[in-house]
Amino acid sequence: MRLIAWNRRYQTMFGYPAGMLYVGRPVADLIRYNAERGELGDGEVGAHVRKRIEHMRAGTPHVFERVRSDGSVIEMRG
Repeated sequence: MRLIAWNRRYQTMFGYPAGMLYVGRPVADLIRYNAERGELGDGEVGAHVRKRIEHMRAGTPHVFERVRSDGSVIEMRG
């Protein structure tokens, strides 16, 4: 449940500030950042974080599209 790798496009696509991504960073921090910025839709931030971490721990396969606040669409597969 910690970040081990990323690329510049990932950082740019999600608008993570310089220094936010580093090896060992809890993935929950990144989910929380996105939720606080409204990237995960309506609802309580903690609930968004818990839901996504539970799916990651379970290894639940998933495919969904996220319409971002700027109107762009990202397809997520896991």
